Amino acid sequence: MSQSIECISCGESDSGKFCSSCGERLKPKKISWKDLVADYWDNVISFDLPYLRTIKALAIKPGKFGVLYVEGTRKPYVKPTQFFLVTVALHALVL
Repeated sequence: MSQSIECISCGESDSGKFCSSCGERLKPKKISWKDLVADYWDNVISFDLPYLRTIKALAIKPGKFGVLYVEGTRKPYVKPTQFFLVTVALHALVL
């Protein structure tokens, strides 16, 4: 019988590779350059509620946001490369 693991994002217990409640990977993998390059277009194009949630997290507790992201809580937030690129583009448009 497989061991049940608690999800980092929502706290539910599950025994698969992904949480059946929120879809987060139960055992987060390390972030590599290959992952960043593979997700490039997705990072640049998508813009929705996670972007606003990321802004709020960075404004209130930036250190906690960084720690949570590195530990594997990634679903609720925008990827750092996406956040950076969209923010720079918005800044350029405003100026």
